[in-house]
Amino acid sequence: MDRLSDMVARIKNGQRRRRLSVEVLESRFCSMVLDCLTREGFIRGYSVSGKYTLNVFLKYKDSRPVIEDCKRISTQGRRVYYSAKELRRNYFNNELIVFTSPKGVFLNGPLTKEGGEALLKIK
Repeated sequence: MDRLSDMVARIKNGQRRRRLSVEVLESRFCSMVLDCLTREGFIRGYSVSGKYTLNVFLKYKDSRPVIEDCKRISTQGRRVYYSAKELRRNYFNNELIVFTSPKGVFLNGPLTKEGGEALLKIK
């Protein structure tokens, strides 16, 4: 079972149903991705709600979800890597990419200096 894909599906389904929060399975990697999404303002935050669950607080602006679409890029069977040049080019297409590198989980931006494995594409 892929916990990151499960987390993305639960967040998308929760926002379609206009939920204030959703519960996802806890893992250190999912926590790092949620930290990145909180820092960038895509979700309000998250908290530990049980022994193996996290409670993710969803964010809305003018009664519309902040995350319009979220897709998984790298899967367990197919890993996708982007260079820093490709990340800068995708930044200008109104798509933000959550990627992981040896330094942690980041969201691409105009000042991206290194590439890494692409995890999620967010609109």
